Amino acid sequence: MYYTTVFLQYPRLFALIRKIKLYYQLPKLLFIICKLRTFARHFQEAKIMNNKTKGFIYGAIAAASYGMNPLFALPLYAAGMSVDTVLFYRYFFAAIVLGILMKMQHQSFALHKADVLPLVIMGLLFSFSSLLLFMSYNYMDAGIASTILFVYPVMVAVIMGIFFQEQISTITAFSILLALSGIALLYKGVRNNPYSPLDIIFVLLSS
Repeated sequence: MYYTTVFLQYPRLFALIRKIKLYYQLPKLLFIICKLRTFARHFQEAKIMNNKTKGFIYGAIAAASYGMNPLFALPLYAAGMSVDTVLFYRYFFAAIVLGILMKMQHQSFALHKADVLPLVIMGLLFSFSSLLLFMSYNYMDAGIASTILFVYPVMVAVIMGIFFQEQISTITAFSILLALSGIALLYKGVRNNPYSPLDIIFVLLSS
């Protein structure tokens, strides 16, 4: 009720949100985020949030938030926005939010010369990752694309094992096998209509 009242006080914002068919999804999204934040706060207040527990909770919230990308991207596509436009405004508003958080925490915006190149490389990799993922939504079901995207932990485990000599346990190897088997099953598509290799490549390159 509170969010409905806010939208009614700002008719232009309400009209825009209603146009791209997000109005009825926002209460559900806000409810989920509030519940996750409340859950994390209760853990912290109970003083049982060690670093490992905190990492699991933050990782779960991050995965849930990232998994909601299609919830907003697809209605924006239907409203006539392109992939590039959606991503531009996504990162534009994200940069504003992060800038405000840095200012509130009195963090410096200054960069050392040694930090510029790694940040540029990470920025390029992440931008191409998002671009390929959002492009894949035009060629295959968004749910399937987002599911295949999360094969990147498998790639991380393999890279760490090959280049950093990190030991891959039996459980990790079995998990990798299960993940690859799941991708093979998803490749069949819906109603025996398999996706093309290009569709799968877009998502794998994104991950």
